[in-house]
Amino acid sequence: MTTVYVTPDHDISMVNSPTEDATYNGWTNYETWNVSLYIQNEYDLYKIACGCDTYQDFLNWSGLDGSVTPDGVSYTDSGLDIDELDEMIDELSR
Repeated sequence: MTTVYVTPDHDISMVNSPTEDATYNGWTNYETWNVSLYIQNEYDLYKIACGCDTYQDFLNWSGLDGSVTPDGVSYTDSGLDIDELDEMIDELSR
């Protein structure tokens, strides 16, 4: 979002400011997006996720607990939004 400021002397300045939506491609953060990207795009992971109820179920069934994505993000990273991943798993399992 760009904010325009006009001074009393009619000087104009434009400042780029972050938007209200400070997400990463619609996800809470990079880590959550990256993990969801691989789950939804790697066929074997996708098939496992489709049979799970929660992200924790997915970790248990996939054996990825302690592993990392090809981009180096841990499947158990402390920054993951588990509620958001649970919602994704739920949508995949319908």
